[in-house]
Amino acid sequence: AQARGMPSVVTLNGTYFHKDTVAAMQAQGMQQLTLCLDNDRPGQEATYRLIKKLLGIPDVQVFVAHLPSSCKDPDELIRNQSIDAFRTIVDQADGAGRYLADIYKSRIDAYTPEQLTDRKRADMLDYCQETAELMQRPMDRHQFFTSIAEILPEAALFMIPPQALQQQG
Repeated sequence: AQARGMPSVVTLNGTYFHKDTVAAMQAQGMQQLTLCLDNDRPGQEATYRLIKKLLGIPDVQVFVAHLPSSCKDPDELIRNQSIDAFRTIVDQADGAGRYLADIYKSRIDAYTPEQLTDRKRADMLDYCQETAELMQRPMDRHQFFTSIAEILPEAALFMIPPQALQQQG
């Protein structure tokens, strides 16, 4: 990506991202971080772990870019399509709140209505609330609970009122 005109791309060379790396990037003026790991199980699991770690770092807005299912990794997308195809998925990246909500919603969808007991719903809401507490940015929390409320209406109780979001900027 750097060789093709995207200078602010950093490779992980694995699935680990040290907090010191983020601090160094922040010192260089980085305010947004878009993850785009490999399109395999280890890459997706690492994306989830990294987001949960990065949410606790103030002043960094985290996004997740989704590779097409036909591509193994960003390099393959760039080689087979173009740097513009990669730029497009980066530009269309989901916010961390929406990304995590989609993961949780897929887990909730795995249950039949009979299996989704009040106890199970309460456990899921507790897990959602614990995750949301990691989020430093009100917009991430809002996107998270708005999306979760589509499948667990009780989650709407945790949503940030729109007027509070406007005050936050």
